[in-house]
Amino acid sequence: MTLSSPTLRTFASAVMIVALASFAGSAFAQSSFTEKPFTDIATDHPNYEAIEYLRQNNIIKGYIDGEFKPDRRINRAEFVQLITNPFFLQGEKMNDCMANNDLGDKTRVHFSDVRTDAWYAEQVCIAYVKDLIDGYPDGTFQPGRNISFVETAKIISNTFVLNVAAEGEMWYEPYVTKMGELGAIPRSIENLNSLMTRGEVAEMLFRVKSQKNDKPSYTYANLKGKF
Repeated sequence: MTLSSPTLRTFASAVMIVALASFAGSAFAQSSFTEKPFTDIATDHPNYEAIEYLRQNNIIKGYIDGEFKPDRRINRAEFVQLITNPFFLQGEKMNDCMANNDLGDKTRVHFSDVRTDAWYAEQVCIAYVKDLIDGYPDGTFQPGRNISFVETAKIISNTFVLNVAAEGEMWYEPYVTKMGELGAIPRSIENLNSLMTRGEVAEMLFRVKSQKNDKPSYTYANLKGKF
């Protein structure tokens, strides 16, 4: 059968719609909790203990291929989704956060670039009202931006209500110092602005939550001045 040009265009459009729908579906289904260890995390992997601890407590998800992909960068929205898990964060304002919004535009959640229909909107809302996160001077949260080590150190300190120093030479010094005191800075962190991987985030959360402080760790002094 030969398709005429209008019919061909209609057919092509239909194929494109199906393809886009399939892509969208796979994107939503690309990660899930699993009862089995991740296929790409061997027992000798440097983050194996941390990843297994968080997997068994339904904190982290794997991909549909059974992998965890520990070297993949993690963005700010993904990290906030982790730290607002009830395993780490409990208390009031956890269920009614979205009912309150201090922006005049009700299509946004506290930040101008966080829409109420975004998959991470509720988690960002909770993190904001619990004083775990800050936005940028322009009023954005930048959810798709890969999170840095110093940002991670601050948010973890806030999440676990750690007793950090009141101030330091730089805004991040008290938080990085506290991570060092807890033995929670993996040796894979090369500098203060290192972009975090899924494995490194798992490692830091595991060490702080489980109070595992006997693993090799850097201190603030090791990283001071390194960017």
